[in-house]
Amino acid sequence: MNKRKYTKEEFDHIIKVHDDYEFYIKEKDLENGQVRVVYAYIEKLYTNCMEKNSFLSGKDFDDEED
Repeated sequence: MNKRKYTKEEFDHIIKVHDDYEFYIKEKDLENGQVRVVYAYIEKLYTNCMEKNSFLSGKDFDDEED
C-alpha cells in the first residue's frame, strides 16, 4: 500500500507464511477477516507484477546506489 516494489522472493515468502497461517487458523477453528482482506490485496499486487514482469530486481538495487 506504500507503493514500494518487492522482489518475487519477497512475495513467495509472504505467500508461504500466509499458507502456513491459513493452515493454523483452520486447524484451530479460528477466523481473521483482516488477514483475508490484506492477502486479497497482496494477491492483486502479485498478479499485476507477474503480468507486467515488474518485480523489484537486483538491477533496481544497483540503480538506488547511484
